[in-house]
Amino acid sequence: MSTRLERETLSRILCAEDGGFQLKRSSISNDSKLKEDLGIESDQGIDLVLQMGEAFGVRFPDDFNPVIHESGERSRTFGELVEYTESFLAKEN
Repeated sequence: MSTRLERETLSRILCAEDGGFQLKRSSISNDSKLKEDLGIESDQGIDLVLQMGEAFGVRFPDDFNPVIHESGERSRTFGELVEYTESFLAKEN
């Protein structure tokens, strides 16, 4: 899967009216912080990772929170989420 397809899939999840996030595509950029800019709370990460797993046909690690950066010190950007997803999927295939 290419980065473009991952970006589109993640964007679709965040914009879906029945997905709980209901964001506008125009509000999402690579630099958008999931928490501060897009309003996705850390506890919503569970819903997001489940939807990601379903969309990509994989199971993400139980300790993965797509909203929080690996450092635990800041929220992840949309671009970082795309990069993480691309890297994870490459390892799975």
